[in-house]
Amino acid sequence: MEPSKSLGAHAAPAVSHPRRWRAYARVCSAATALLCLAALIVRSVGWPPADAAPQGLVSMRPGAAIGLGLLAVALFGLATAAPGRSPRHVPWLAGLAMLVAGLTLLPHASGLDLDLGFAPWNPTPGDGARPEPLLRMPLLGAFTILALAVSLAATHACRGRRRSLLCHVALGGALLGIGVGYVASIGLLYETDWQGSVWSDFGSVSLPSATAMLMLGTACIAVQPPRADLLQRLAADSAGGRFFRAVLPVALLFPALTGWFRVVGQRSGWLGFELGLIWMVLASTLMFVGVALLSARWIARLEAALRASQATLEQRVVERTAQLAEAIERVRESEERFRFMAEAAPALIWMSDVDGHCNYVNRSWLQFTGRRMEQETGEGWLQSVHPLDRERVAQGFRQALQSRRTFKQEYRLRRSDGAWRWIVATGTPRFEGPGRFAGYVGTGADIHDAKSTALALQASRQQLASIVDSVTAAIISLDASHRIVLFNAAAEKMFQISADRMLSRTVDLLLPERLRGGPEEAVALFEQSAAGQHEGGAGPELRGLRSGGEEFPLEASVSRVESDGVRLLTLVLRDMSEVHALEAERRARAAAEEASRAKSLFLSHLSHELRTPLNAVIGFSQLLLATAPPQDPRSTQHKYAGYILQAGNHLLAMINDLLDLSRIEAGQTQLQMRAVDLEASLQHSVQLVASQAETAGITVQVTPPPPDATPLVIADEGRLRQVLVNLLSNAIKYNRPQGHVEVGVSQYDDEDLAIEVRDTGFGMSPEQLDDLFKPFSRLGREHSDIEGTGIGLSLSKKLIEMMGGRIEVRSTPEQGSTFTAVLRAAGRQGPGATQRH
Repeated sequence: MEPSKSLGAHAAPAVSHPRRWRAYARVCSAATALLCLAALIVRSVGWPPADAAPQGLVSMRPGAAIGLGLLAVALFGLATAAPGRSPRHVPWLAGLAMLVAGLTLLPHASGLDLDLGFAPWNPTPGDGARPEPLLRMPLLGAFTILALAVSLAATHACRGRRRSLLCHVALGGALLGIGVGYVASIGLLYETDWQGSVWSDFGSVSLPSATAMLMLGTACIAVQPPRADLLQRLAADSAGGRFFRAVLPVALLFPALTGWFRVVGQRSGWLGFELGLIWMVLASTLMFVGVALLSARWIARLEAALRASQATLEQRVVERTAQLAEAIERVRESEERFRFMAEAAPALIWMSDVDGHCNYVNRSWLQFTGRRMEQETGEGWLQSVHPLDRERVAQGFRQALQSRRTFKQEYRLRRSDGAWRWIVATGTPRFEGPGRFAGYVGTGADIHDAKSTALALQASRQQLASIVDSVTAAIISLDASHRIVLFNAAAEKMFQISADRMLSRTVDLLLPERLRGGPEEAVALFEQSAAGQHEGGAGPELRGLRSGGEEFPLEASVSRVESDGVRLLTLVLRDMSEVHALEAERRARAAAEEASRAKSLFLSHLSHELRTPLNAVIGFSQLLLATAPPQDPRSTQHKYAGYILQAGNHLLAMINDLLDLSRIEAGQTQLQMRAVDLEASLQHSVQLVASQAETAGITVQVTPPPPDATPLVIADEGRLRQVLVNLLSNAIKYNRPQGHVEVGVSQYDDEDLAIEVRDTGFGMSPEQLDDLFKPFSRLGREHSDIEGTGIGLSLSKKLIEMMGGRIEVRSTPEQGSTFTAVLRAAGRQGPGATQRH
């Protein structure tokens, strides 16, 4: 053994590996279980007889064999289990053993006779003798089994835990089993007669039972946790532990053997009493002298090992002292270099202890904050952190400290001039020796300018992205390989496809199949179209393709940008579908207006040309009526002349209406606007249609305005009467037989007056109202006997609108219609006349 190893072995009394003790426990428990099983088998077959082998296997009672066998099985399971763990069946088996012992102790304690049946293992009783019960055993044996079961249960409970009371209970039960087994074995060995003494119960214990108790008690101690007090002394891997384990068998066996030799010698006549005593003294002396010699040799070897170890230790102390001094010098030099570098470094350097308290900041930090070292140590450095960032920074540092991990944070730190500057702080845990955490060392860098630039750039990008997404034109950016890197919201709407599906794809997918030739050809097509539009010419046809397969016209603008070697091509596309539709509509409207003007001019000239022959027709018809024979007013000449005059007047009225309508549409009608007495115009118009109403049998009723009111409106008096006559004439023509017409004036609102013409005619449906004011539309009355051209209402509506008013209609089928002409009241205007076109 080397001195250093010997010194370590004796100076550090560590507990030896428990595997050897568990192996010893397995051997003892297995041997006990086999012993109990053999006793039960021998007793069951009845051989050998009890009187032939009074201390053989047959002497073990069945109850003792069952109780001790249960404990042996439980101890074997406990000894084979992993350290610190115990099988679940151990407490159950210990409980069964307690029950077996209790069935013997309970009758003695209570006086009850619990005869639980007869056992087949009982020896054959004599004539008239009653076999003993199955679980009956000596009281001392039952008490010992109970003690061993309690020890086993306590050992199971305290494994993996530190419970000193349970460990003491387990140790006490095991020592009691060892003591009973040892005393009973010695008594049987010496053939001691226990009758008449206080130890008489030991005489009832058989030798197999005593041997089983001794082995189970020893096994109970062996399976106890290594931290138990007795086991620590027995299992200590030291000189004392080894010496104790070496001497213990001799101390247990030598006195018993010498005593047995004396008793046997005296009984056999070999030795007398004095000679036996001399033998005992001599044997004891020899044993103690041998132990003393063994101890002296052991101590001498230990002393030599201690001296060698001490010399080696002193040598190592000298070496380690030199090494420590050298290491201290290196540490001092390293610390000086670190401090020099830290003080000279432009970065902000700091250090903390294991609790996270700052214990050092360099000169750059102090110059940056304008504070002193004692103000920054501990948690004082947090006072320079912005109040809005302080809690976040402190919490982040605490979390990193708990997990011993690197952390990085950005926060605002107050500079010496009071300005708040963004810095980024990085901390790295430092370790000394084999993984011993020693705190943090970190740096801080001023990133305020860079962060401000980044924030401004981010805001600019967000603003640009917002602008790109808000414009109505589709914006598509392509990289150098003509793949899409930007597809704004307008492009998604235009092509009806999401940006996620188009990113990293080529732009030719947005064109119809006939225009696709690859990404390069698609880009060239866009550029040619944009160039043609820029030069005012017609470029190649450019059509887009929506995701649903619909084609639509496109207008493109192309721009190329190259920045830091990265080339981007941006397409700005407009959907020209609406523009083309508006252009087509504009051309159609212009053509329609031109046609309308040509029609109006044609009608104007036609009406003027028709007046000359029509005047002659009317004049000659009147002349024929004037020259008809007076004696026969109903002659054929008078009748035909009347027809001609009636038709001529109707044709003249139609021509006048056409002429007025054409002038209005051609913009050639002028109105003389002034304040007009609405009541007088209404009375005059009623007089003009009175004969028509009388002929048709229609009653016309005029509702006069209040006496104190003079309704005046701004209008052209002649045109107003023309409108009123048209409305009254229609109300009479399209009325029921014996119907009536009501005409009245009312206040429409604060600024307007209303003229209402109500009739009791057939009324109109909503579909007929939609076509009411269209020229030449008579709403299905073209083939009736009611005269009309379908121009009057259209002309009336245009005249009222030219006078700044409007016409409203309410009608219910089979109930009649109400026409309301609304004009501005003259009370809101000046008294002078106004001319309007």
